[in-house]
Amino acid sequence: MWQIHWLLSLIPDSFFIWVTYILFFAGLGLYIVSKLIKWFPIINRYKLLSEIVGVLLIAVGSYLYGVYGTEMVWRDKVKELEEKVAASEIKSKEANSVIQTKIVTRVKEIKVFQDRIKEIIVEKEKIIDAQCKVPVEALEILNRAAQGPQK
Repeated sequence: MWQIHWLLSLIPDSFFIWVTYILFFAGLGLYIVSKLIKWFPIINRYKLLSEIVGVLLIAVGSYLYGVYGTEMVWRDKVKELEEKVAASEIKSKEANSVIQTKIVTRVKEIKVFQDRIKEIIVEKEKIIDAQCKVPVEALEILNRAAQGPQK
């Protein structure tokens, strides 16, 4: 059944609504004619056939009109969701650029901190290498390096 609805979604709106109206009003007209046919003896034998076909066309036209209404509701919902997705994409691009700048700034801070620790190690190199023990200065430098840059 969903295949029919999918195929109907491919038909342009204006064409679909016109076909729906034509079927409905053709069925209505045929049903009315079937009630008036009894006064014409030549075509009187087609009364039952025209009445049945008229009722079927009215039913099909009514059903297709309901399908059209449902299709339009779903298309409106799809448009709303597409607008929300577009707005979310714009917001996500803005958030990504903010996050990217924060990451770049943080990487720069870490690089500066690492360079500063390397300079301190070079300055304290003679104290560290003078004895075979690990001096307190080396431990402080390593602890500071492990903590990372502080604001």
